[in-house]
Amino acid sequence: MTGADRGTGGGWRRALGVAVATPFRADPWRSAGVFVLTAGSSLIGVLSAYWLKRIIDAAGVGDQGAAMIGAVSIGLTVGVGMLARSSATRMSFPLKESTGLYLDRSIIGLVGGIPTVEHHERPAYAARVDVLRGEARMLSFAGTNAASALALVVQAVATGLLLASVTPLLLVVPMFAAAPVWAGARAERLRQAALDQAAEDARQARHLFDLATTPAAGKELRIFGVGE
Repeated sequence: MTGADRGTGGGWRRALGVAVATPFRADPWRSAGVFVLTAGSSLIGVLSAYWLKRIIDAAGVGDQGAAMIGAVSIGLTVGVGMLARSSATRMSFPLKESTGLYLDRSIIGLVGGIPTVEHHERPAYAARVDVLRGEARMLSFAGTNAASALALVVQAVATGLLLASVTPLLLVVPMFAAAPVWAGARAERLRQAALDQAAEDARQARHLFDLATTPAAGKELRIFGVGE
């Protein structure tokens, strides 16, 4: 993806599509479980607030039965939510391993599938592959990160509905989160641009460091007398 592509709407939509599709290709069942359980556990706070409202309303009119139902509902909501959260956490670790393995195989297939070796001599190609390898670890978290993003959307929608049920004016409150979200997205674009710009220098620095510190390269330097 070029810098111009990243600046367009299609760039981030494509990146989002890859982030969501990759874990499902690697491990569809665990991916579905992590997405559903993470989204469900995100509703703990919203549902607890709703049941607390029911308890307060019941206490105001002296309805002990409704208050008891609200108290039991809070307990069940928290208990089920914690179970869903812990289950999603347990599933996320093998999902990360499966996604990482899938990415490694994909990178090997892309690099090794080109019939010639001329591309290995091009610095631009080597730099892009180096960035891809370096970011593969982060991409292995694509499933859990995408699930967390979905959970935030579900939580925001549920919170908006709960606030609107009290008074529509409260819907203005979630809008204050727009600035941090925009700043986070902007920071990620700048970080990726910096990685691309420094890829060639970073690759060369790592190569020279390996030449100077690894045993195999050190032997060659001494044998051929090219230490200086």
